[in-house]
Amino acid sequence: MGQSMSKCNIWLRKRVHRRRLKKTDSRPCPPQESCETAIDHSLNPHDMGSQLEKMPQACQSVAPHELSNCPEYLKMVNGLPFRALTSECLLTMKIIARRFCARYNSDDLVLSDNSMPPAELFRALRSERARLLRTILGNVSGSIVIEPPLNFQYGCNISIGDQFYANVNLRILDSARVTIGDRVLIGPNVTIITERHDPDNIQSRRDGIVYAKPVTIGDDCWICVGATILPGVTIGNGCTIGAGSVVTRDIPPFSVAWGDPARVVYKVHDPDARQHLVME
Repeated sequence: MGQSMSKCNIWLRKRVHRRRLKKTDSRPCPPQESCETAIDHSLNPHDMGSQLEKMPQACQSVAPHELSNCPEYLKMVNGLPFRALTSECLLTMKIIARRFCARYNSDDLVLSDNSMPPAELFRALRSERARLLRTILGNVSGSIVIEPPLNFQYGCNISIGDQFYANVNLRILDSARVTIGDRVLIGPNVTIITERHDPDNIQSRRDGIVYAKPVTIGDDCWICVGATILPGVTIGNGCTIGAGSVVTRDIPPFSVAWGDPARVVYKVHDPDARQHLVME
């Protein structure tokens, strides 16, 4: 009898919670301008200038004529609900990023230039791609190699440390900031996602509402082939994420984790590596 009453109480609490969500978030959406204003309860329009100054410099240069009138971008990077598909500036930034990736992934030089020795051609392509990345990513601290194809959503919300290497088919949905430390290795077919929808509010998904949460990867991490890192995750220094893992929660430093969802299997004891990080 007591167990039945406990289940009943849980069911009632869930029902009341759903009703509250329906009352607060499922109201019909007015025209676009007023709807966007209704969603944003925390962003003060008078702070727009200071918020713009905090943006990654690359974002300010992507679409400068749009960002001063782009509250959706500020909502997006501040973790507030936003609409991507009705925002002119976000759509503009996506197209710029898509054009960049199309150019970056092109191997026309490999196909057309037969005069350069293959090893020299290989190095020249890497150098040119590194130069291109510095024109659109939010920050690149040192040497960087990302094998094509590469795809990202905006690019300017991505910050990458020194001695970074990513193998083919890296995908980053950088609606929130993605921060990657020094000496990070990423295997093929890795996906980093910062966007999410509300699983408990169907109406918000109908209305095109999206949330974004940042992802952080520490120094000296190895993200193995086929791993997926989900929104809001922080992976500590010195971690290895096993092949095919889905990382749904934070991974503490110096851990080896794998699985779906990824769980810590054992801790790494490398005193030399730890001492190196402390000295930095």
